[in-house]
Amino acid sequence: LDDAIQTFVREREDLNPTFARRWKIELDLFKQEVGKTHLYQLTRDDVFTYRKWYKEHGRSENTIALRTSSLFTFGLRFNVIFNLFTKNERKRLTLRTDGPVDYYNENDPYELKKFFAACDNEQRLRYMFFLHTGSREREISYATFRDIDLQHRTFRIEEKVYSGKKFTTKNRQGRTVPIPQILADALATWRV
Repeated sequence: LDDAIQTFVREREDLNPTFARRWKIELDLFKQEVGKTHLYQLTRDDVFTYRKWYKEHGRSENTIALRTSSLFTFGLRFNVIFNLFTKNERKRLTLRTDGPVDYYNENDPYELKKFFAACDNEQRLRYMFFLHTGSREREISYATFRDIDLQHRTFRIEEKVYSGKKFTTKNRQGRTVPIPQILADALATWRV
């Protein structure tokens, strides 16, 4: 397991050293919590043990889903863990269920109401997009309405050429991001 973690982290250092360090911390935590030393020893229960640690330490459902997704990425690379779950199970375990807080109506600890009040309509929509999708700046900059499905409330991020410039995703893999109703409503209003 140590060798696999080391290999996995080394492969990611070329992409982003900061993220590679984060991967190392998370995978070491996983190893510590499950108490296994070899890849072949990993089971479905180990994923749930890892998730339980996060829950016991007060982490949000969103954080738990993201960490589980990262664990599946590691498992896919070494053909472990990932294949122990069906596609539907993986989707359920990595689905962000807690959703964003409605900063516009509830307690506003970050004073976002004031921030959004100071923005023009285009800036407000852009920052709402960041806040509610967690997308990267370039992903949003290259977004078009063809990438957004308002009916199913999703945002598709994939490589493309836009205005003569090639946009590539971080890992060269597309993904679909859910968007909350409040953002879908704002996009529909903007589009009109």
